[in-house]
Amino acid sequence: MNNRISLHLSNSLALVILAMAQVVHCADLKLSGATYLGGPQADEASAIDVAPDKSIVFAGKILGDKFGKTPTALLGGGSGVVIRFNATGAEVLSLTRIGGSVDDMEVNRSNGQIAVIGDFGAALLSPDANEILWHRKLDPDGGGAVASNGRRIAIGNKATVAALHGKRVTIFKSNGFVGSFILHRNSYVEDVAVDDDTGRVVVVGFDNKRLSALNKSCPNCPVQVAFMYAYDLKGNRAWTNYEWTGNECDNGNEADSRGLRIALGRDGKLVFGAESAGGNSIFRFNPRKLGEQNQVIGDKYNHPYNTAANHISYYARLDPATGELLKGQFLLARKGDNRGNAVRMAAVAADEKGNVYVAGVATYSMDEQNLPTVEGKAVAQAGGFVLVVSPDFSKRLLWTTFETDSYASTPKAIAAATGTAAIASDAQKDAMVTVAPIQKEAGNPSKDSPDVYLAVWSTDGQR
Repeated sequence: MNNRISLHLSNSLALVILAMAQVVHCADLKLSGATYLGGPQADEASAIDVAPDKSIVFAGKILGDKFGKTPTALLGGGSGVVIRFNATGAEVLSLTRIGGSVDDMEVNRSNGQIAVIGDFGAALLSPDANEILWHRKLDPDGGGAVASNGRRIAIGNKATVAALHGKRVTIFKSNGFVGSFILHRNSYVEDVAVDDDTGRVVVVGFDNKRLSALNKSCPNCPVQVAFMYAYDLKGNRAWTNYEWTGNECDNGNEADSRGLRIALGRDGKLVFGAESAGGNSIFRFNPRKLGEQNQVIGDKYNHPYNTAANHISYYARLDPATGELLKGQFLLARKGDNRGNAVRMAAVAADEKGNVYVAGVATYSMDEQNLPTVEGKAVAQAGGFVLVVSPDFSKRLLWTTFETDSYASTPKAIAAATGTAAIASDAQKDAMVTVAPIQKEAGNPSKDSPDVYLAVWSTDGQR
């Protein structure tokens, strides 16, 4: 990993940047439902989505609890769960148990069918999660995987399913297997998205490469370089973003860069989530033309001046047909002396208007001057957060935690559609704001034995 170079700007320039900020202050965020899920065992959140009927669909691993429902057991049942909630998140509609864990899930936006992936393989469930429409086992080797970010799955509005397991992407349609391909030469393959309207399957991750022997700062040093590829349904490459060589990252772009998350927004655009070790990364520039600026500069939390090698986040909107970058922006925290501090990306989404939603963990401190209360309660300035920005990235509509004590949760997934947003997290402390909780008390959450935390709110309340 390459953590050597930082990007510095003068304090006077920082004041100019700060003056450019457009923050829409949310005084108090109201939640329609917020609850712990799980008991004293280690429970885990994996995915969350909003179905066409506005129900909230959650997936993960929860041991033991029934939430007042008789579970539907699929493929022998197990600790893996798909739980459907009503539109407010305050009522359980159904509980389905499938496999030892559900690693990822996405809902078909046209018909509500639920694509899931886990230790059981890949499966497509009926909209009520009571029936398996099809099930396929997956190659356990996944094409010779090294560490990746778990199994991932995506489904398009015409029922194309792409399953990422290791370095292999396997594509299914309702009538069965379509094909698969392996990203042999890539180091870390992290996420997949499907756009049925353009016939694209998009994959992101990052590679271990080396700077050139002539690099002035660190000859032959390792550097991680993000990639983004789009394929047609036959596995033919359609377009490429990033994937610069180590030599191309020399002398100015040496910070590690990682592609972590990709999703098709409800507005039909791709939304990309990434991070870099410091501000001098390739994400400053057009993904196909190094040196051509692309980032939208807001305030000091979007511009990585006075930033060393701390990990900061990056999010972007792209055209799925061509891969053209539409907007991109950094996100970082600030210490009391105005030095940059870490923000770690976990999940991204976009609603029908193109507002972008980001979830992750921020260190001290977020934008405390514009930090809202949540249900009238003061919340921590660091920890598991949600960020909402306008489609052109000029306005920050919401940036908050749901914690009354810092570092109480780790977000795993976020979703937004039809006027509703939802976040699913692993809670490590009994310090989360709850509203109309399904589970009255936390299950004694800790770092080693977390509870699931679910929060739902109306997106009108962000403004």
